[in-house]
Amino acid sequence: MLKIEFKKSASIYDMVYAKRNYKEEVNYLDVIIKKYGIKRKLLDIACGTGKHISLFCKKGYSVKGVDISPDMIKVAKKNYPNIRFICCPIEELNREIKGWYEVITCLFNALGYITPNEVLSIVLNQAYLTLDEKGLFIFDFRNGIPYLKEHSPITYNENIIGKYKASKLSFHKIDELKDLTTSDNIFCVKKGSKIVKEIREIHNIRHFFPLDLEYMLYKAGFKKVIMFPWLKFTPLQSNDFQVTCIAIK
Repeated sequence: MLKIEFKKSASIYDMVYAKRNYKEEVNYLDVIIKKYGIKRKLLDIACGTGKHISLFCKKGYSVKGVDISPDMIKVAKKNYPNIRFICCPIEELNREIKGWYEVITCLFNALGYITPNEVLSIVLNQAYLTLDEKGLFIFDFRNGIPYLKEHSPITYNENIIGKYKASKLSFHKIDELKDLTTSDNIFCVKKGSKIVKEIREIHNIRHFFPLDLEYMLYKAGFKKVIMFPWLKFTPLQSNDFQVTCIAIK
C-alpha cells in the first residue's frame, strides 16, 4: 500500500495552495474532454480536498472523487457534501469503484507520489480497467529532462487569506538513480506574528521521462498516448517542465 503523504497538512492544504488556478486547469481539461466527445462521467483519483472535482461538477459532469488519505477525504466531504468521495488506495481502484467511467483524472502531479514501478504498473492497469471503452486517463507529471537541470533545492510560497498567512517552505534532495525527490516541507499558518499551526511533512515525489511513461501506459493496455505542455496544446518539447498526458483506452 502507498504511504499517505498529506496526513498532517490536510487541514491547511487549501490555505497553502490558495493561489492555484483550479478554474483555469479545469477549463483546459474540459476542452480536452469535449474534443473526444465524452458524455461526462468522471472519476478523479488522488482528489485531495476536492477543488478540481467541484469545478467539474459545476460544468455538469457526473463525478466521484477518490483519495488514499482519510484526512483529505474528510476535508473534501465537509467542503462539498453533495459530491461522493471515497477513501481507498488507488492500486485497488477497480475493486473498490463499481461501474466504469469515461474519464479518469489524476492532477497536481499526484501520479508522482507513486514511487515504486511495480505499484505504478498496478495503478495504470487499474485506471485502464476502470475506464469505459475509448475512455480517457488524463494526468500531469513532472518532466525529468528539464527538472534535473533546473530544479531549485529550496522553494517557498505564501498566501494571504484575510488575517492569516499560509506558507510552505521546502528543502529538496534528488536521487537521480530512483528518479525521486525527497522534499522536507514546513507548512505554517500565522495570524499576525503568532503561529497558529506549523506542520512538517516529508514527501517523496518522482519525476518521469516521457518515453518511459508512454511505454508503461501502452503496457497497461492503452491504445494511444498524447502529451502536451501543461495547460497548452503545442507540441511537447524536451524543456517543458510540466506535462499533460492523455491516455486513450
